[in-house]
Amino acid sequence: SEEILVKEINQRFPSYEYIVNQINHGGIEIKTDLNFACNLALVLKTLNKIIMRVEEFKCRDFPKLYKKTANISWRDFIDLNQIDYLKIKATSHKSRLIQTNRIEATMKKSITKSLKAQAPKKSYSSPFTPEIIVSIYDDSCRININLTGELLHKRHQSNFINQAPLRETIAASILLKVFDRVPKENLELIDPMCGSGSFLTELLNINNHHSRNFNFLKNQNFKEIMFRNIPSPFSSIIGKDINPSLIRELNKRKSPIKFKQNDFFQSNFQKNQILIMNPPYGKRLKIEDDFYPKIISKITTSSLEYAFILSDKNQLNHFRKILSLKHGGLNVHLHYYHKINKH
Repeated sequence: SEEILVKEINQRFPSYEYIVNQINHGGIEIKTDLNFACNLALVLKTLNKIIMRVEEFKCRDFPKLYKKTANISWRDFIDLNQIDYLKIKATSHKSRLIQTNRIEATMKKSITKSLKAQAPKKSYSSPFTPEIIVSIYDDSCRININLTGELLHKRHQSNFINQAPLRETIAASILLKVFDRVPKENLELIDPMCGSGSFLTELLNINNHHSRNFNFLKNQNFKEIMFRNIPSPFSSIIGKDINPSLIRELNKRKSPIKFKQNDFFQSNFQKNQILIMNPPYGKRLKIEDDFYPKIISKITTSSLEYAFILSDKNQLNHFRKILSLKHGGLNVHLHYYHKINKH
């Protein structure tokens, strides 16, 4: 969620000043410098993408759109040799400029002419991906540029994909929520229906840089800022699943995570284990009516003191809903169980 993202920024960069302009459903808007924004992209695990506002102006016709676009100092954002790869994505609502393909074509023509006319910068490598996002609403035009490229949940850590995989950014958000709810050390995280292992892999890499080769890393003006690790309460990680072929694929990763074949309903759990799970849900995945009652019964009659379930169910008996978000077009919820006080 947006609140978890803001909290992660503050945890990792507690002494760095920035201004939160607004928090909207689907994103936050902050005022900061470019170098700090690049560092956020490099470090944050709950972040999907960063776009930077380039310009904003009123516009009701294509000649003005062309002129206003041409007046922007595009050499600050794009190399001329990137122009062939430039992507422009436009949306328009309640505006006289309704043809998005014409908006995109007009802007590309204007940017190309502008770049050719502006003096090139010496020894300059653009920190940006060549993608511009244009939003026109009620004749107000906002021009943004994509700082991070494709969505950041694509970690490039593995080509293995299970059915209905969990987005890595969602897994990271849930883990940070879990950190706040459990004792602070010497715990074992166990995912008994691990699928492709998103929770476990995210936990393993929670304080590592993104492995992606961002454009801004090649820019001579980029300076890496020291960040704080977020302490993990887990000293070991175990993934289990009933599917033997899936476990074989997971173990090919040569990961320090222990993956084992096991039936959740036949498992025994220990007091120091924290259970996290993303059971099947949604119309695409067929499940029996008693599937969730059996899961809850297994958890509440075990030695487990803490458990977390991600589900499309709005309520689960003995569990408390602590987070709601969107995944794959579905509303899903994180439910929390604590044996001692049952909330």
